[in-house]
Amino acid sequence: MRVFKFFAAALLMILFAPAVAFAEMPEISAGEMYFDVFRGCYVLKGNVYVAANNHGFRAIVTADEAQVSVVKQKCWATGNVKLTQENITFSCSRAYLQWQTKTAEVVGAVTFSGKDSLDITSDSAVFNWQDKIV
Repeated sequence: MRVFKFFAAALLMILFAPAVAFAEMPEISAGEMYFDVFRGCYVLKGNVYVAANNHGFRAIVTADEAQVSVVKQKCWATGNVKLTQENITFSCSRAYLQWQTKTAEVVGAVTFSGKDSLDITSDSAVFNWQDKIV
């Protein structure tokens, strides 16, 4: 009887743990897309669109090329990258996004446009889209 209870509890934990541990699957689209099983990520080329919802925070990335790891909840984007979150927009050459920490590292001719007509130009920046800190 004790063994049965143990296995029943283990089965329930296995069934419900993924729902608690992982955020929602991002929306992914591109002109050309495939899944690289060796790296465990989607490889996207041409008109890349990635929209991630993470506990109420929605970040949208458009770019020429990107790689998205759904398991690690990370995105690497290159070429005409545009990151949008609510009324905040970044434009840059390359970006590295982490959904778990809600951060984006942007590099290369960074232009930031925010609410209240705030504009920032830089070579690189780190943005936390939960706290809205650049």
